[in-house]
Amino acid sequence: MNIKNIICTFLLLHLSSFGVGREILNFYLEEPKNNLYQSYGELENKDGKKYYKWKIGTGTSKLNDNWTFDYDIEKKYDKNSNSDIGLGGAYWGFDFFLSSIDTNSRDGYSLEGNLTGSINLGYGFQNFFTIYNEYLDYGNNRGTYLFRIENNFRWTYDLNENFAFSLDSEIDSYNYYKNTDQDKSFKFNVGPYLLYS
Repeated sequence: MNIKNIICTFLLLHLSSFGVGREILNFYLEEPKNNLYQSYGELENKDGKKYYKWKIGTGTSKLNDNWTFDYDIEKKYDKNSNSDIGLGGAYWGFDFFLSSIDTNSRDGYSLEGNLTGSINLGYGFQNFFTIYNEYLDYGNNRGTYLFRIENNFRWTYDLNENFAFSLDSEIDSYNYYKNTDQDKSFKFNVGPYLLYS
């Protein structure tokens, strides 16, 4: 057996904030934090093949005392095949905003970094999402962290050249942490739509 065939090489870029737990040797250890988000890339060299693996988003969000939302999205590409990242009906992007806020009570600023994307799943199914991470320091928010998830899952059926029927489900979750008078909120909507083009 050639030693080159069993060596794996990993290149890891990592971004994380606020964790609820860690996995060590297949054991999950709870930690007293409310949220976890990670995104990283790996380059794997195994059996003479090179793979790019992108962990688009993985983590946990504590919605309340009874509910926790876990998610894990990843893509893997074979370097030797036509593996153009982002093609095939999907896109990913990052937004960064720094805002100056003028209020009646206390002026300040907000800093925001978001992961956004869209996936065309085929057969009329699409998913649009944004994961918001925002630091608020103005008004009644004094160093407040806002973790928000907005997701829209849609199925569309073309009726004819101009009309289509769509069934949408939307989740919008706001979670505020530390030094704020704003409450957490969770919204879920499902509805049919008649679309005209």
